Amino acid sequence: MKNKKKLISICLAIILILVIVIVLFVIIRKNSRGNIEKQIEIQEIAQPRETDVIIKGTKEKPIKSKGFEVTNIEIFKTTETSLIVKATVVNKSSKAVNGFFIEIGLFDKEGKQVTKIAQNYTKKIKPGKSYVLDASVVGLKAIKDITSAKLLKIEKEKN
Repeated sequence: MKNKKKLISICLAIILILVIVIVLFVIIRKNSRGNIEKQIEIQEIAQPRETDVIIKGTKEKPIKSKGFEVTNIEIFKTTETSLIVKATVVNKSSKAVNGFFIEIGLFDKEGKQVTKIAQNYTKKIKPGKSYVLDASVVGLKAIKDITSAKLLKIEKEKN
């Protein structure tokens, strides 16, 4: 009977040690995976990325609308379900404006709108000065289908 109790105690101790080792292994692996993802993210920020989609509104051929000029619209696909849209908005009017509202549509190869970016910028922009729109979109299932973008709307803030 004593030998049986010792054997059971030893087995329980071994099982307890195995459980502790497994838990520690999972925790360490999870932390190292998070660090790897952070390192990749830092590398992506540090290294200039190549644009996935470039829109026709460039410095050579800007999109002009209502006293604004929109150039350098770029789409960067960051993951399978997220992207970043960047664009430069220049106040081409002769007066300072108290911000603007902009909408940029993202389209698939058939010209069907997948989603749109809308942003309300509320700070004053002097004539000739610019603002770089930097908007993120997450949770898109059809991100791989996006092939183009179009300026849908841009309006000056009304005072």
